[in-house]
Amino acid sequence: MLGTFGKISVAREEEEKVKKMGFKDAYVTAYYDGQHISLDKAKRVEKQQFGTVTNNTTVSNNSTISNNLAAGDIVFMVQVGAYSQVLSNADENNLKSKFAPRNVNRKFASGMNVYAIGNYKTYKEADYLKKKLLGEGHQGVFVVAFEGDNKIPVGEAIKKQN
Repeated sequence: MLGTFGKISVAREEEEKVKKMGFKDAYVTAYYDGQHISLDKAKRVEKQQFGTVTNNTTVSNNSTISNNLAAGDIVFMVQVGAYSQVLSNADENNLKSKFAPRNVNRKFASGMNVYAIGNYKTYKEADYLKKKLLGEGHQGVFVVAFEGDNKIPVGEAIKKQN
């Protein structure tokens, strides 16, 4: 995933840039309230909200680059790995295959490349996924929180939401 964009038009512009860099299979996909939606529905939502579909439209290719969240947005994710260096394509693909069909995204935070699944508004949603992953035999996964692009303590994120 290349990133998260507030408007479909911006995502389309980035899609073209990525394609020009040689990623011919890049495409735009949309999410709303944590659910995948069609681009037609995303356009309707964007129009209803006066052009403010925030953090729902993404451009995908074979690499994963950090999501950009608006300052103040708090999201919860399930961390599946963190590394000081960006993983090689082979290692990243291996990590992604372990958690397929879920999307593993990379965010750069506190000097680390954090690989995580999900983009949840509540701790409860992320914790449910964490428990499901643990039940599937994945070890070392845990819930993390981001405010904008900054990783913050989960307890602090929960307090800020209440």
